Amino acid sequence: MTPDERWLAAVWPFVRGWLPPAPATVMEIGCGPLGGFVPRLEEAGYEATGIDPEAPQGTSYRQAEFEHSDIPGPVDAIVACTSLHHVADLAEVLDLMHDALVPDGTIVVVEWARERFDEITARWCFGRLPEPGHDPGWLHHRHAEWQESGQSWDAYLFPDLAGTSEADEQAAIDGELIKANRIDYAGRRSLH
Repeated sequence: MTPDERWLAAVWPFVRGWLPPAPATVMEIGCGPLGGFVPRLEEAGYEATGIDPEAPQGTSYRQAEFEHSDIPGPVDAIVACTSLHHVADLAEVLDLMHDALVPDGTIVVVEWARERFDEITARWCFGRLPEPGHDPGWLHHRHAEWQESGQSWDAYLFPDLAGTSEADEQAAIDGELIKANRIDYAGRRSLH
């Protein structure tokens, strides 16, 4: 299983827990080359569309930036998982997301507060990394870049860490050993 596949598997329960019942329509912004949650959504009975410039080929995908695509809508739910930090104009994208949702539609966002990934948090994570395999993840790349730079951390997850559970990570956050840096948000569009 690749790091991206591990990430999708780790985050899926949160995403699934906030979605309306199937067979609702769900749009995923930034599904990436693996197709994001679209395969899981379809397996669960949803009508799903993934939008991303690097989306796979197929009728369930649109290869475009969300703000420059033929947006399917209105939809019952929108999922954006580690994708909103890539958009050029966040306000424009949020407006488009609002307009693409049905009244009382659901939005599920998982994002990173990367500015909170400080040196202490990085060292805690790096100390739990397994040996890199044939497909090293984001954290392996950050670790290698940091080591090669010879600089302090100031410029320079969870599924990538060996033998570390979400409970371990939460205990480290609660004990103020590391800073939390994942943002999970779910909400509904106002009926008005």
